[in-house]
Amino acid sequence: MSEKYFLSVLKKNHVDKLYVDTMNNSEVKKNIEFASIKKKITKKNLIDYIQNLKKKTLFLGIFNKKKKHIANVKIDYSIKNFPTIGFLVFNGFRGKKIIQNNFDNILNFEKFKKLNLDKIYLGVDPKNIRAIKLYKKLGFKKYNKKKNFYFLDIPTFDYTKNNVLECFNKINLKKGDNVFVNPELFRFGVLKNFKDKKKYFKLFIDLIFKKIGKEGTVSLNSYTFQTLRYNKPFIYEKTEASSGGLSEYFRKLKGAIRSNHPVFSVTSNGKNKNYISRNNSQNNYGVGSPYEKFLNLDGKVLNLGMDFHLNPFLHHVEFIFAVPYIYNKLTRVKYLKNQKRIKKDFISTVRYLDLEYLPNFRNFIKKLNEANFIQTEKLGNGYIHLYSAKKYCEVLKKVLQNNVLSLTKNVKFEKGHYPYK
Repeated sequence: MSEKYFLSVLKKNHVDKLYVDTMNNSEVKKNIEFASIKKKITKKNLIDYIQNLKKKTLFLGIFNKKKKHIANVKIDYSIKNFPTIGFLVFNGFRGKKIIQNNFDNILNFEKFKKLNLDKIYLGVDPKNIRAIKLYKKLGFKKYNKKKNFYFLDIPTFDYTKNNVLECFNKINLKKGDNVFVNPELFRFGVLKNFKDKKKYFKLFIDLIFKKIGKEGTVSLNSYTFQTLRYNKPFIYEKTEASSGGLSEYFRKLKGAIRSNHPVFSVTSNGKNKNYISRNNSQNNYGVGSPYEKFLNLDGKVLNLGMDFHLNPFLHHVEFIFAVPYIYNKLTRVKYLKNQKRIKKDFISTVRYLDLEYLPNFRNFIKKLNEANFIQTEKLGNGYIHLYSAKKYCEVLKKVLQNNVLSLTKNVKFEKGHYPYK
């Protein structure tokens, strides 16, 4: 949504003088049935109207950045298969594209989306040429089965580019920040008019770099599990990241540096890319790993859709505490870099696949919430989370100091079997 406006379900305290004066406007009385009932509409009339709306009605107000109530949107879905929408722009605000600038966000408003409408209708005076032009611009088409009515096929999207821009304007990324991005973009739902995956990924990466500038650095996992699980060769320059489309898009960007691990690589771009993703240890976590180096820079974690308590620094801390449900696996794969064979062993910290246990993050989540350093913003069907990687690790260390099994439950260690020997 544009920074200039926000939507809210209308309540009685939203009724003010401007609303009352608008309802008594002669043109409004011609087009809105409730306004024409009485010679003069009062504040009490409007409060009563809001409090006694039909059950199957969604009544929204549009407010500007000064929290001034400037327009209404009414959705009546009481008639089966014929939901209607109506707009009222208040005196002094007509001609300022209030409805046009907010229409995507009306359709994306959470309570509207929950109605699961596939079509919506509106009636309009055929003499109101200006309104008809607007409705056509919004995508409405003439409805031939009912005189002076138009209909709109509700587009199937969950959020818009404006929603993304607004969200990024809110998050506390600053010039020079080092940012570790953990994407689960599917959680946001469908982004309107972004069918091209490259443009979709570019939108997010460009916005991050716009916030942090040339002095900042972005890192993402570029894991290649296929090398370990299926014994595929690792070609440093070409092997695709198996950790998602955004990771692969980022890996291929000009100037990006991938760390040397053939399974658990991290790709970085920006000022500190060489420090984070070059001259790393042979292990995926711990001393000399990209994660330790990132922590040394006091970087921030940016979870795009991923739950706030999850990120690769969790495993980095588990490694430091030598939790008994993981082990260090010697990793030898066919490794090619610059068309030359790299004969080098690596270590992959992985979980015992035959060890039965369930994850248990309840206490850790509670401690993170109590620490109160995570910024969260809603986007589409999901959330963006931003926080200090160091603070996150400090909370986790305290949790594991009390009990190295605190992130698990129902662990079944059997004597005589790894890890219980």
